Amino acid sequence: MGLQRMVEKRELMMKRSLALAVCILPLLTGNAAGQANVVPDTSPRLPPQPGQGLPLEDVRFLERAADQSAIEVEIGGLAAQQASSEEVRELGSQVATDHEQIRQRLVELAQQHRVEVEERESKDAWRPAIERLQGQSGEDFDRAYLGLQLGLGRQIIELYQTQASNSTVTDLARFAITTLVRLKQHFTTAQELGALNGLSIETVEQPPQY
Repeated sequence: MGLQRMVEKRELMMKRSLALAVCILPLLTGNAAGQANVVPDTSPRLPPQPGQGLPLEDVRFLERAADQSAIEVEIGGLAAQQASSEEVRELGSQVATDHEQIRQRLVELAQQHRVEVEERESKDAWRPAIERLQGQSGEDFDRAYLGLQLGLGRQIIELYQTQASNSTVTDLARFAITTLVRLKQHFTTAQELGALNGLSIETVEQPPQY
């Protein structure tokens, strides 16, 4: 690696660190501190070499993030229709709308990097939880949805935090950094509504891992 390229790479990482600090500071100083594990994964990633495809970690980010957004759209849509609380309905509607936009952008990024995310069925692991949610009504539905939203929200924040901190692919890192703002807003609102319903991040059921 030439000296000029090393300097350019160092400058890029410094700029990314500054941008990430601005984005993540509210996470560390707000209600999510100590409740969502937003400590970045410090494992270094190697940038793709000429002739190589997208690094495996970045492929997995696109796949998992697209799956998670699809789940958020589905359960958010349920909340928008079935929740007994107006505030929970509004949260579900906003989450579903935002994640529809987020997933569309993920698909665009995947296409640009020749990664397929459309046909994955990983959200099948969530099917039992979604079916239980569909069978609830009234305040029980509100609590069940907020529990899912808290658990999934923490999982999503961790995924995007790691991607923003570690990816050497500029457009994917930038997308993760900017999207974290909306994700944090969803999580904070879910925390506030969850507290009114006797829920906290420590007491909700651990969401499916895949």
